[in-house]
Amino acid sequence: TPSRLARIAAIETARGAKADAVLRLMSLCILISEDAERLRQELRLSNAEAERMIRAARLLETLHGGETPPGEQDGLALLFEHGRQACLDALTLAQAESHNAAGDAGWMAAHKFMREAAEPQLPFTGADLIAQGVTPGPQMGQILKALQADWIRAGFPRDPAALNRLLKKATGDS
Repeated sequence: TPSRLARIAAIETARGAKADAVLRLMSLCILISEDAERLRQELRLSNAEAERMIRAARLLETLHGGETPPGEQDGLALLFEHGRQACLDALTLAQAESHNAAGDAGWMAAHKFMREAAEPQLPFTGADLIAQGVTPGPQMGQILKALQADWIRAGFPRDPAALNRLLKKATGDS
């Protein structure tokens, strides 16, 4: 919407950021991921531009209507699931939809966190499960998925002892 575009421009100014044409186009045309798909076709966007818009739109669908940005723990989960660019885009669009000032400290801090935080990388692989005696096959994928969910719930620990506990729990070797 035009008002969201004006808010995006004000947010970019408050952050001292350059105007981002793709983000501004998103502010005018995208509310849900299907909007991004339509734009891909209508405007003949590059694959990279279209993928950026689609990923941001998917995340934005979960952030619509929020007056406060996600906290750091939720931010890490979003980074893990959606990647940095989608998080930055969706966060900016969500801020533009909120009733907060362009330079709101909470939104500025959340954007800085999303920009600077290390993207979490799952510290487990199938090889780790095999080392714990899990036989390769469909069950391994299920265990790895459960292990990933436990790792996220535990707050993305990096400590080897915590990782080992999660691995043992997932493989039934308490």
